[in-house]
Amino acid sequence: MKKLDGKAVRKAREFLSLSASQAAEAVGLNDGAAWRKWERKGVSGPGAVLVSALVASRQVRRHFKLRP
Repeated sequence: MKKLDGKAVRKAREFLSLSASQAAEAVGLNDGAAWRKWERKGVSGPGAVLVSALVASRQVRRHFKLRP
């Protein structure tokens, strides 16, 4: 199972140039508070895979209409 620590989640948001609420919306979370919880505690499973894919793949970012 894929696991990202909070530091990696925070760096992903910075890389994507999004606020916590925008990042949450991009991955289907209810609000920015949920994203900030990921930044504190880390994330595993599908959330970690999606965050990793957003950082690693230009095509995935384009699909979610995020920065190229």
